[in-house]
Amino acid sequence: MEKKKRELDIFLILILLASAFLNIYNIWNDDTVNPYYTAAVTSMMQSFHNFFYASFDAAGFITVDKPPITFQIQTISALIFGMHGWSVILPQALAGVGSVLLMYLLIKSTFGKTAARIASFIMACTPIAVAVARTNNVDALLVFFLLLATWLLFKAIRKGKLIWLLAAFFVVGVGFNTKMLQAYMILPAFLLFYLIAANATIKKKIVSLVSALAVLAAVSLSWPLIVDNIPASKRPYIGSSQTNSVLELAFGYNGIQRLTGQNSGGGQGAPNKDASKEMSSSDNTQAPPNQSSGSSSSSDGKSSNGNMTVPPSNGQMPSGGQGSPPSGGDGGQGGPGGDEGKGGTGTGSKMQSGSGMFGTGTPGPLRLFQTELSDQISWLLPFAIFGIAGLLIAGARERRRLSAEQKETVFWVAWLVPIAGFFSVAEFFHHYYLIMLAPPIAALVGAGWVALVHLYRNQTGWKAWLLP
Repeated sequence: MEKKKRELDIFLILILLASAFLNIYNIWNDDTVNPYYTAAVTSMMQSFHNFFYASFDAAGFITVDKPPITFQIQTISALIFGMHGWSVILPQALAGVGSVLLMYLLIKSTFGKTAARIASFIMACTPIAVAVARTNNVDALLVFFLLLATWLLFKAIRKGKLIWLLAAFFVVGVGFNTKMLQAYMILPAFLLFYLIAANATIKKKIVSLVSALAVLAAVSLSWPLIVDNIPASKRPYIGSSQTNSVLELAFGYNGIQRLTGQNSGGGQGAPNKDASKEMSSSDNTQAPPNQSSGSSSSSDGKSSNGNMTVPPSNGQMPSGGQGSPPSGGDGGQGGPGGDEGKGGTGTGSKMQSGSGMFGTGTPGPLRLFQTELSDQISWLLPFAIFGIAGLLIAGARERRRLSAEQKETVFWVAWLVPIAGFFSVAEFFHHYYLIMLAPPIAALVGAGWVALVHLYRNQTGWKAWLLP
């Protein structure tokens, strides 16, 4: 008992309470959140058919533009607490608190309590992380899954057991069924870290990674392959896809088109250079081929589709007429960048009038520091860069072998750099996607602060001046 009492960190409890307050306070006053996803949860409550497919409408005619995991969790919450705005936000708010706890656990083992406290506090207070956790968009849960997978990966390294590695990649597969290819953005960090940190021969490492990737593929493709192999007449149309295929949705609209911003074909709402102003606060869900839109978006991002005609739920595409689902998807009303007071960050005017497709700045190496994005995630990025230098220097012990501190620093850098690079050049993303940068920035700032203070106190010359 005495040992457990000594291990209780009052600062962690205070940070978790602060995170819970920031994420949860006043969400009970948000009645609509993102209406597109809320409509899907409402329909998913009505039948297992709609629950499994994440059907947008009660008739099971068309799905939303994302996989079902987050919406299934939201549906369970709504079944328990009733259908309210706060009940569909609650899972993301709690996931945000969980991410703060995971950040503490990930940093503490190697870098100590002080670094862990700072990292978890930064994670709790990062503006875009709080904003996303207060919506029913999927990103807060995605980041929670990726941090959970990271915790399992670190455990696999320390324990030297394959089962933990397989579990880590299993959870990344769950992340794929949360927001598709965005979950794979951390795979370079996972693969590199295991190769440099695992205590095994290179042959065993490769075999283990191949096994883990097989688990990843199996989990990732389980739902898409099941859905794609069901006759179209017996399931909903895959919303925002060109070919009524989940895999095409994953690699097209939710994949390469995010980088290029190009639309591969007709349909409402896929990214393109001539994106309408309505997409400043919400993506329009792409209508099935040959289906004209009967809905219109109001000025606040809500959809007016009172004349919407629900087609027969036989999976067949109508030859024309009304029936397009309302605009929504990424960044719908209530999401970050939406209307202030609806759970967003109040950046709606930026998204409408700023440069880039959604006011995300001009692509280039300094894009994250432009005014459109810097207040969301980049406030501590310069310090994180100095922290990287301090960590690599302070963690050096032997010239030919990386220390545990250096190896984990490499992991967080390998998470940060590719994702920062993507957002620096991508044509099609919303402000709240930047939550993907919150974990590595928090980790590098927390651990980096301790390393830089150590250098300031114990070194002379330029190393001591890294902190000032």
